[in-house]
Amino acid sequence: IVKNLKKTFWKTLIIDIVLLLLLFTVGVYAKSYLVTFFDQVEDYQSALLALDDELVNQSATAILEAEGIANDFSFLVYFTYIFVLVIVPFLFYSITTILQSVNIGIVTKKLSKKYVFKMFVLGLPFFLAFLLIEGIVTTSLVSFLESKFNLLLAFIVLMVIFLKAYLWFTGAILLAKGKKLIDAKIVYNKFYKLFSVFALIGFLVVIVLSLVFFLLARYLSDSIVLGETVVLVLLALFFLAILQVLRVWYVNLVVKA
Repeated sequence: IVKNLKKTFWKTLIIDIVLLLLLFTVGVYAKSYLVTFFDQVEDYQSALLALDDELVNQSATAILEAEGIANDFSFLVYFTYIFVLVIVPFLFYSITTILQSVNIGIVTKKLSKKYVFKMFVLGLPFFLAFLLIEGIVTTSLVSFLESKFNLLLAFIVLMVIFLKAYLWFTGAILLAKGKKLIDAKIVYNKFYKLFSVFALIGFLVVIVLSLVFFLLARYLSDSIVLGETVVLVLLALFFLAILQVLRVWYVNLVVKA
């Protein structure tokens, strides 16, 4: 483990940092797009208000213009819906899957374009399943104060996502080592042995992502504080460093299971 860690630590750490920076960039772009969207909504409202008097008089020209504005607005709303619920999650999925596949390939010494592409494709069913339950997660988290059932539902869905991540990550290691993608003996029978380490990995990932998205929220609200930012970045790097160790340890556990 120590020998492998010495060879891969800095490579995988840099890739993880690049991953977080790319996720941060996507978040900034998504916010920028939404700001533009709301500005356009106001423009459409203003345009319709300007036609109000003519519409009252049933002006044919005004009616046609209003229909054009309504059609443009409907398309804008539809595209924004797709952008928020499909495009942005797909970008997150693509960045995370590709770069994590690279990291696993580096640690297992089986990195290749074919391997990365294969893991990207094999992860698509998980991503599609996430899209199907995305609305449930969002709705439940927003309204959990109104119903304990919603909180329980959100927890169950998040656990399902976590288990899917476990299957993908473990399968990626098995595939890199030339074993069955889903080896029941390892994935299920050795679950008790692997789960504790993977749960710790998941816990640290949540902490790092929380720090990144907190900084993103600060940046987007123009409330960045230099001292606080430095501390949070150092904390994120510290937890990332621990993650490199846990990744190598977990790969070793799976390979020897």
